[in-house]
Amino acid sequence: MPATEVRCDLEFHCTEGLHLRLAAQFARLASEFQAEIRLSRADRVVDGKSVMELLTLAVECGSRVEVEARGIDAEKAVAALAGFLRLLPCEAMEHQP
Repeated sequence: MPATEVRCDLEFHCTEGLHLRLAAQFARLASEFQAEIRLSRADRVVDGKSVMELLTLAVECGSRVEVEARGIDAEKAVAALAGFLRLLPCEAMEHQP
């Protein structure tokens, strides 16, 4: 089966930004896949399996990020990681009665 490359662009909604705990959870989930995982913001691209590299992106609420995976399970990886990011709390949701 040939290696595939899959990308997903989305808006980061966590009100606290990509802090240490979330970066660790993202990296842990990314590490479950064989694919090479990248997360990018603006012109910076980092290894999605590295907590320290993820933190250097300084992702804030409202930032646009791109999840990219390359490898045999790239589609599953992007679906899982984008799903994880989409499930993070949004400020608008937190302030609803």
